[in-house]
Amino acid sequence: MKELSAFIISFCIVCSVVGGLGIIFPSGKMKKSVEFISVIFIIASFLGIFCIGFKFDYKPSFDDFDVVSEASDVDITTEIFKNALKNNNVDFEKMTIIKDKNEFGSIVISKVILYTKEPREKIMKIIGNGAEYEVEVIND
Repeated sequence: MKELSAFIISFCIVCSVVGGLGIIFPSGKMKKSVEFISVIFIIASFLGIFCIGFKFDYKPSFDDFDVVSEASDVDITTEIFKNALKNNNVDFEKMTIIKDKNEFGSIVISKVILYTKEPREKIMKIIGNGAEYEVEVIND
């Protein structure tokens, strides 16, 4: 059934394009050229559909989209942490966020490692959340 609907959609598109070309170039020197191109276009469209035998086996993989989403979620979270620290005048050299997946497949931040000279208490007041993730402060 999908093949039939794809055929009908492509047929309608081809007819619309051919009709549009006929309206744009109704008469004159271009009329025969447009008619010739239109006939070739229709024949090529039908041959293309019949040559593949109505087999549309295109199955996109959505796994790639999840990877991009996971990476962007971690990047957004990293930026939020960095902005919170910068807004509170905390200088740091590096931040590492360790993530895991829970049983539902969602991304969960398990640990934030921050390389700074600031005291741990100050960092915990800004980004600490002991119930959700662990914060490790490494003083350099």
